Parts: sequence; structure tokens; C-alpha cells
Amino acid sequence: MSIELIKYDEKYMCLIEKWEKRRELFKYLSHTRPKFLFTGNEKEEKSTLFFMIKVDEKIIGAVWLEDITKVEAKLSIYIAEISKRGKGIGEMIIKKLIKLVFNDLKLKKLYLHARETNTRAIKLYEKCGFRITYKYPSRHFSDGSYQGIYEMCLNF
Repeated sequence: MSIELIKYDEKYMCLIEKWEKRRELFKYLSHTRPKFLFTGNEKEEKSTLFFMIKVDEKIIGAVWLEDITKVEAKLSIYIAEISKRGKGIGEMIIKKLIKLVFNDLKLKKLYLHARETNTRAIKLYEKCGFRITYKYPSRHFSDGSYQGIYEMCLNF
């Protein structure tokens, strides 16, 4: 299995929009793209690294680091193609980004947010070294659920 991170280009927006129309991802995510693609904010774009996940010549998801500072960054990831979930791809991608964050960018902290009912993702993040550091109060989401969000951190 060949896994690549492809730097985001506008040509991939139609694929992201296709995934958003299915609505299935919104059981797990609040958004399927970095903030700068909603706001057009140039400062947000400069503090974001956005990649498409390519497996065996097919784009299957996306991953990004945003709110990158000299110290930390926020990680977001999803595998949109359901048939590709549970195959270890997310773990491989996260480990690549951990190396990027700590070895290349020289940051001290990587964090993410996970809905409390997304137990598969939480187990994956824990397997990659993240620990729950905070639980936000429960709230309503666009999929109709009412749940809390965990902040999970990995420190170098």
C-alpha cells in the first residue's frame, strides 16, 4: 500500500465538497477543511499546512495542521473513504505529521479535538501518544448529537 501526503491545491475542493454533501463525516467532525478556506484570511492560511491523503493513486481524505505558532499546532484528520478506515492509514499519517511537527518545525506541542463518542479516533490518538487533557462542555452538533469534546495533547 502506497501512502502519500499531497499538498492541498484548489483542484481538490470539488472532492472535499463531494464528501461534505454525503454528510457522513459530520458524525465525527465539525468541519472538513481548515479555517482559512472558510474565511479567506491570509494570516490563517500562512499558519496552516494542508494535505490530501493519497493511497494507491486515490485521494481518500485530508489532514492539516493549523494555528501553527513557534510552540504548537492543531492537528485535524479524516479518512473520507469508508472502505479505507481501520487499515492503519490514519496511524501512519499521524506519525508522519508528528515527525514533521517535532523534528522539522521544532514545535513543543501538538493538540487536537475529538468528540467524546468518537472512540475509534480517541483510541488511535492514544496509540500515537496523545493524552486527554481537557473535556469541553457538551453541546449540539450539526448531526443532531449532543456531546462533549476532548482536547488531546502530545508534548515533546
